[in-house]
Amino acid sequence: MGSAGNRTAGTGGRQPLRGRRAVRGVDVLDTWECTIDRLPGTYETFVLVPLPSKPYQAVRLVAA
Repeated sequence: MGSAGNRTAGTGGRQPLRGRRAVRGVDVLDTWECTIDRLPGTYETFVLVPLPSKPYQAVRLVAA
């Protein structure tokens, strides 16, 4: 296996976080218009993200 034996293929060596994590930023990215809209607040449970009814949208979560 060598030095890459502890990595997961396709993740760049990063492992998903397990358990609950607070989120300090939720961004809605419009890749067509090149804009980023941040939802206000910090979230510790569920987050309902309102997305526009158009294609090429993405959501970015920033861990606290």
